[in-house]
Amino acid sequence: MSPLVPIGIVAMESLFPPLPLVVFVLWNVAAFGIFYGFLYSWIGTCLGSTIVFGAFRLFLKKFTERFSEKHPRIRNLRDKISNMSPFMLGLILMFPFTPTSLFNAAFGISNYSAKKYLITLYVAKTITIGSLSIFGKSVTKIFDDPLYIALSILIIVVLYVLSKLVWKWSKLDEK
Repeated sequence: MSPLVPIGIVAMESLFPPLPLVVFVLWNVAAFGIFYGFLYSWIGTCLGSTIVFGAFRLFLKKFTERFSEKHPRIRNLRDKISNMSPFMLGLILMFPFTPTSLFNAAFGISNYSAKKYLITLYVAKTITIGSLSIFGKSVTKIFDDPLYIALSILIIVVLYVLSKLVWKWSKLDEK
């Protein structure tokens, strides 16, 4: 099978938020092994995210700048996005449950540096896809050892709780 298929499937997740990145990465790791599964998943998610970010930056940024001049709430939101620290952005993007496509769109129409956003995105996705690849490799071990089931559930719950906390902490600046 051509590498374009797994890369394209993962890239689609960047375009449509309901698609589950976790499932696609686990599928790639199961089908191609940990190295190629990681590589195809990483290329796919970075490629898809870059396309969405670039399309919003190229085609909608000027429109939203004019629109935000008339609407103070929109301008305020764009300013908050434009001033987000790369560290906080990276933390948010690292969680596999984050709707990356919405972040790509929001940062595409903001005044955030494209270079800074894409570097932060690539680093965060490297950590995310790497973690999911390691997790995916151990999925086969789940059936052999029940301890892996408990550990996997614990990791998923911790990641979910951390994503909620980071989201809550990022909203503290609004008050």
